[in-house]
Amino acid sequence: MTAERFKSGLTKRATFFVTLGIIIFAPISMYLWLLTGGTFGGIAALFTTLLFTELIRYSFQPLQKQEILMVYYGLSAIGALSAVPYFWIIYRSYFIHSPFSWAASINGKPLALLIPEWLTPPFGSSAYMQRSLLHWDFIPSIMVYTIRFALALIAELALGMLMARIYVEIERYEFPFARVDLALVTFISEKQPETTKITLLSMIPGIVWGLLTYVGPIILNIQFIPFPFYDLTWVTKDFLPGAALGISTLLSSYIGGFMVPFSGAVYILIVSLTIWIFLNSLFTTSFSHLFPEWKEEFFKGMGLISIQNRSLVRIWFAPQIGFGLAAAIFMIYKSQRGILGALKGLFSKTRESESILGFPSTKTLLIMFLGSTFSSVILHHYLLPDIPFLVPFFASVIYSFMISLVLTAAQGEIGFAVAPSYVWQSLVYLTPYQGYAGFVFEPVMAGGASPGLAQQIKVALQAETKPMDLIKLMVISSILMAVMGFISLNIFWSIAPIPSSAYPVTVINFPQYAQIDVFTATRQLKFTPYHIFIPMGGMLIFAFVCDALSKIGLPFSPLGLFMGPYYTPVGSIPLFIGAAISRFLMPRIFGGKDNWVRVRGFVVAGEMLGEGMLILLLTSVMFMSKAAWVWPW
Repeated sequence: MTAERFKSGLTKRATFFVTLGIIIFAPISMYLWLLTGGTFGGIAALFTTLLFTELIRYSFQPLQKQEILMVYYGLSAIGALSAVPYFWIIYRSYFIHSPFSWAASINGKPLALLIPEWLTPPFGSSAYMQRSLLHWDFIPSIMVYTIRFALALIAELALGMLMARIYVEIERYEFPFARVDLALVTFISEKQPETTKITLLSMIPGIVWGLLTYVGPIILNIQFIPFPFYDLTWVTKDFLPGAALGISTLLSSYIGGFMVPFSGAVYILIVSLTIWIFLNSLFTTSFSHLFPEWKEEFFKGMGLISIQNRSLVRIWFAPQIGFGLAAAIFMIYKSQRGILGALKGLFSKTRESESILGFPSTKTLLIMFLGSTFSSVILHHYLLPDIPFLVPFFASVIYSFMISLVLTAAQGEIGFAVAPSYVWQSLVYLTPYQGYAGFVFEPVMAGGASPGLAQQIKVALQAETKPMDLIKLMVISSILMAVMGFISLNIFWSIAPIPSSAYPVTVINFPQYAQIDVFTATRQLKFTPYHIFIPMGGMLIFAFVCDALSKIGLPFSPLGLFMGPYYTPVGSIPLFIGAAISRFLMPRIFGGKDNWVRVRGFVVAGEMLGEGMLILLLTSVMFMSKAAWVWPW
């Protein structure tokens, strides 16, 4: 494929539709997130893209496939509303007044009095009475979060382009879910009889299951099927106490497994069950002395959510970082050809000019990444000089690059990427730092957007779209989402306090965030460097042994192995079931493996369309039912 075949998709029409869609749906999606914890995200992107395409189809110039791809990906940014940086300013406004911040103290001083003004205005500020982010006292925190947002965007773009060069262009990873995105765009743009029929028929299971799952809780306040999972801890409480056993009731959790390689799903399942079922139970019973805090907290009859959350904090908080570091080291070893190939661009202009991606040179990308991350480290050190400089430097520069390698490889091989939790807090734990802000404010830790961006670039190549258009689109949509997120949050906060019954999910989430802040800032978690490096060493040894055995015929999925610790059985069991159905049953139904591989993206896309259409419809009905009607009397 040559660069001359690629067409631009980021036209004036596509840019207009992306801007219009974000302006319309961002406030609605923000309200839905404050209400339920979910956003329209991909649902809004699908149906808004379909709507715009059908409206413009009646003109003399219908949208081209490349334009449809840009509109779809641009509107998909709505799903990232919960990541709007200014949300944390409102949370800190809650925390500084909460009983958590006054009950917990460091060296006799309540946490509420240790929160610096660049995180949120001081206690007693009139800004809290006005409930407006436009108050003068919020300017320092808005400036800090805006600068950090800009630096993070630059770092993510640089890493995303670099990872695409390694895993898309050089290593040529498959990116299984790229087929789903391509199928959606093909369905909307081309309307081929065969694929249209498959997509429409695949919508039926999504609609039927959606009726059973969503109508009850959304419309009738009755639950026909446990949602979003079925808690099975009552089965294991007597013979495997502490096991976090449950299973998803979302059909998409199973259908998504159709795209995952079977060997990867097997390794995810084995590792997930080992950690969350068997080791969790062993650390509750026979080896409870290793984690006494978990033993004290656990009680017979504890539910799934409590077991997952508390065991994560008490047992797996530090080991998950070790697993992530092991994955990074192993993937550097496995991807050395791609990494060296990309780095050769530093010394070979010919190699750079032969690239079909059209990105800036590797040298430029490294300057962008190092410049943005190092700037964030300097900012962080200026704001928090008590934290040793090497800690934010490692987190922002070294760890960002390493985790980007792992997550992008995972997305490319098995279709999913799950990052370790609480990495920054764990690193600060290893220092003598005493305070609050250092635990909750981290430097730019990039790499989380690289897997999605690399997959989008894979789709762009298959759709003959200029990859550089995606980079421009990401800049436009990210800035639009930040602006609309700020405006929406400010409006909703002025209407009613956050948290409050007007925004139910915040009543649940904010106290949970506060508990984690208190646990970390007051150092109630007990772990040492051994809790990181022993799991890292064990995982590395196991990975290299399996890699050696794979040369004599043992099936091995390194990314399945490394992603397993981050999947609870709620997700790993349906993923395995879906992958098994795709491997053994679907080829028989669709007339052979090759034909099934060709159409499975349309099957998954159809289920997503069906389920998404129903959710959008039911949510609209819910909004109308809760609306205030002004009667003439």
